[in-house]
Amino acid sequence: MAHRVQVTLWVQLSAVADADRDRTFFFSGIIAAAIGGVIAQALGYQGVFIISLAIALVSIAIVAREFDRTRRTQLTPQIE
Repeated sequence: MAHRVQVTLWVQLSAVADADRDRTFFFSGIIAAAIGGVIAQALGYQGVFIISLAIALVSIAIVAREFDRTRRTQLTPQIE
């Protein structure tokens, strides 16, 4: 229930130009919950936590790589 209130307030306070992005975010949360339920029913909660751990580790690796690439780009002098 609290999530529904949070999303409602968020959508009301967002700009009209961002409405599609906000709607996509809201529906992706619903779809993710449904997929999580299917995985939990098929693999059990231990399987859900293992999949979640794998996704988190991949996400951390991607973010670290992008931060490093961005830092190197910003430190390299731009000659125009």
